[in-house]
Amino acid sequence: MHYTREQFEQLPKDASDEQIRITAESLRRRYFEPLMLIKPDDFIYWRKKDVLAEYDRLVQLPEDAPELVAINSESPSEVVNTQLGMLLSQYELLCGLRIGKAGAWDVINELYEDD
Repeated sequence: MHYTREQFEQLPKDASDEQIRITAESLRRRYFEPLMLIKPDDFIYWRKKDVLAEYDRLVQLPEDAPELVAINSESPSEVVNTQLGMLLSQYELLCGLRIGKAGAWDVINELYEDD
């Protein structure tokens, strides 16, 4: 699948500062790391504008960018596309967590607590 900026623009509006803070604290206690090829800094605090900026950054990366070259199994354009898909799904999960969506917390609990 090819990911477009329009898909990212359709993400939900930002949660409140309080919802973001509470969710981030809960995720930090679980040592949450978003599932992505290129790890974003402070992802649990990101807002929609941050995701849009990351989309713009990723699609403009040159093919010889270090973060793309380091992943040997895919071409640079495949790495970007895979990263965009992961970014979209992980941010959608984060949005669900922030509004207390049970299914989103089930995913986190299964990954980080249910051993």
